[in-house]
Amino acid sequence: MRSRLTPLLAVLGLSVALGVVGAPAARADVPCVIDGVSPRSVVVGLTPITRTFAVSTSGCTLGYWKAESDVFYVYKGSAEQTFGPRSNAEAGVHDVAVDAYDDYFMASSRDLPASFSLLRRTTWQDGSFNAAPEPAQRGSAMTVTGRLLVVDWSNGRYVPYVGRAVAVEFRTATGAWTRVKAVATDARGWVRTTVPAEATGTWRLRYGGNTLAGPAVSTGDSVQVAG
Repeated sequence: MRSRLTPLLAVLGLSVALGVVGAPAARADVPCVIDGVSPRSVVVGLTPITRTFAVSTSGCTLGYWKAESDVFYVYKGSAEQTFGPRSNAEAGVHDVAVDAYDDYFMASSRDLPASFSLLRRTTWQDGSFNAAPEPAQRGSAMTVTGRLLVVDWSNGRYVPYVGRAVAVEFRTATGAWTRVKAVATDARGWVRTTVPAEATGTWRLRYGGNTLAGPAVSTGDSVQVAG
């Protein structure tokens, strides 16, 4: 004779099985992996500039974060930082310390060496760039000039940027920019050099920047080449 307990045990067994299957998975106690902080650099002239920071993570739902260096302190809810340096000594590469918390408020920390740069703004002096003569005869020598300046935070002005490597670049109306030659700025920040007039197109000067100062590209000067 079949026991009356058999159906009951079967139901109970099914219920237990369903309970196990339907239960939420246990949360793995794995903190956020801190991938980085942005922006990686800020270029500042004489006018203060505000930037909004963010921290990127993986492996978690980011609930809260904070990041700090020698030149900024930001956190979720107050992610903006205004930069208005008063000393040239503030320029350069800075380490950043980051703390991140997941939605269970489990913390993780990471030091990011040399991960942020505060840079002095460079610029080409207004009206200084020129490529001449215009028009030029094919095969003749053209003169390219321009003056590179860099902000002096300590004294609140722009000054000549001396001894900087600068690229002289050229492109045709349908071509890409190509470097024709490299020259250095003189003791007053000027570039004066000659280039061959081979085709009609546009000339410019480009400074690539360094660990203390940002890049600067001059306006273009179009020259018609005849002959």
